[in-house]
Amino acid sequence: MYICYAGLKVGFNEGCRPLIGLDGCHIKGVHPGQLLTTVGIDGNNQMYPIAFAVVEKENKDSWSWFLDLLKVDFKIENSNHLSFITDKQKRLEQALKGLWDEGVPEAEHRHCARHLEKNFNKVFRDKTLKDLLWKVAREVTIRRFEAVMLEIKSIDEEAYNWLLDAGPHHWSRSHFRTQPKCDILVNNMCEGFNGTKSILAARDRPILSMLERIRMYMMQRLTKNRHSVIMWESNIARRVATVLEKNKVEAGSHIPTKGSEFMYQVMNMYGGMYSVDLENWVCSCRRWELTGIPCSHAVAAIWHKREDPVTYVSK
Repeated sequence: MYICYAGLKVGFNEGCRPLIGLDGCHIKGVHPGQLLTTVGIDGNNQMYPIAFAVVEKENKDSWSWFLDLLKVDFKIENSNHLSFITDKQKRLEQALKGLWDEGVPEAEHRHCARHLEKNFNKVFRDKTLKDLLWKVAREVTIRRFEAVMLEIKSIDEEAYNWLLDAGPHHWSRSHFRTQPKCDILVNNMCEGFNGTKSILAARDRPILSMLERIRMYMMQRLTKNRHSVIMWESNIARRVATVLEKNKVEAGSHIPTKGSEFMYQVMNMYGGMYSVDLENWVCSCRRWELTGIPCSHAVAAIWHKREDPVTYVSK
């Protein structure tokens, strides 16, 4: 049974980032099976349920069936603008690869860094290497990614090769596409949805009762979020505003120098130098492109131009 409510579909298309998390969990009641879920991220960086399905077991066929319905439901003909984030499951990966016709650009496929870490720890039981894994995953530029990878190579060349084989474009911010305006590394949104008290309690029920409880939970959650948005008097979401305020504080120690009408060179107190293009909303640190929120270097340039950083936040 596949369910995607019209209200959720409209909300995702009109107000969420083009990033979809996929995950499955066990149904614990008298009817065995799996609950497959797709969860997006709204403008306030909160989880946004999109669709879910009840299947016999979690395998390639069930995921392919679920994704085909999702593809038709959302009229996804060209997936180049989409990003998916999942655990590194072979069956799910095969289903995603088979979703698009030959010659059609594939969607970006991110792997949850926490799941990657678990697999990494099974082979390399070294805390230093684990810390470097998270450091290299969080780096946002290719140059810094390569520098940390060389550090890993100097400690353990096998670990270095293992991470390269895992495909950095799946797990490192330095290789992520910038269209989704989202730099998440972990699939917390799906795990958070499946692990809420309401969903855990619902999974103990017979299937129809479970689906009704999930519907009630989502209705109540969206109503609560809608009310909080109405009460928040700002043009940007609360969590986005928090990140922007943090970047404003850091921008106070930066020195912007105008190069042309829209181009700036920005230096920080540690000697770092960055290029900011206010016309194309680009900074050489890549954080502005990845998140859609002006980084501290961009904020310094925007202030020099006597403009409001809020107007440079991605829609």
